[in-house]
Amino acid sequence: LESCPTCKDALWVKAAELTLEAYRRPERVAWVNNWLPPEIVQLFDLIPFFNEIFVALMAMSGTVHEAIDEGERYTLSKDTCPFHRATLGNLAAFPAPAVLMGSSHNCNGRDKLLQIVAQEYGRPYFLIDVPNYLNPQVEGYLARQLEKLFWDLEGLFGEIDRSRIAEVFDYSNQTRANLARANELRRHVPAPYTSRSGMLVIYVLRFFWGTPESVRLSEQLCRELEGII
Repeated sequence: LESCPTCKDALWVKAAELTLEAYRRPERVAWVNNWLPPEIVQLFDLIPFFNEIFVALMAMSGTVHEAIDEGERYTLSKDTCPFHRATLGNLAAFPAPAVLMGSSHNCNGRDKLLQIVAQEYGRPYFLIDVPNYLNPQVEGYLARQLEKLFWDLEGLFGEIDRSRIAEVFDYSNQTRANLARANELRRHVPAPYTSRSGMLVIYVLRFFWGTPESVRLSEQLCRELEGII
C-alpha cells in the first residue's frame, strides 16, 4: 500500500487483497450489506463481501449481462433489481459465505437477497432491524439486537479478547474523525474531490473500516485534499 500514489489507488489494492483472501479463507467470509456496522466484521476477524460492489465492477468490465440473464432465469422476473439478479446469476463465482449479516434500510430487496443466498448455502443469516425513528426505547431495542448478534457470532467463530472491542472502536472513531475532516475540505470551491470519488472512498473503505489501515488511508485522503486546495 505504501507504494500507491493516491488514497484511491491504495483503497483498490487493499480491496483486491481482501477479495483474494476471501477465496483463500471461505470459513471467515461474511456477506454483508452496506449499513451493517463494519466494526462487527473487524471484531471477529471476518472478511466482508459486498456483492453490489462486485456487480458494479462486472458492469464496468462489460461482463454483467450474462449474469443478469442467468439471474432472471433464477427469479423468473425482470422486475427485481439488476444488482440482485446479477448476484444470483453469478453466485457460483463469488466467495462462498460463512455467515451473512445485514441491517434493515430502504432497500428491502437487498435484505431478501442475503436471505436467499443464506438458504442456498445453508449458512446463518442475521438481520438487525433498524426503526425509522429514534428514541430511548429504540436505542434499547437496537442495543439488545447488537448484543445478541455478538453472542451469536462468538458461538460461530469463538470467543474474542474483550480488549479488542476498545481497539477496533478506537480505530473506527479515528477513521470517522478523519472523514469528517475530509468532508469539510471537500466543501472548498472549487471542490477538490468529485462526488463520485467521495462515494468511492466511503464504499471501498468499508472493506476494512476499524483497522489501522482505515486510519492511515483516511489521514492520507485529508493530506491529498489539503494539497489540492
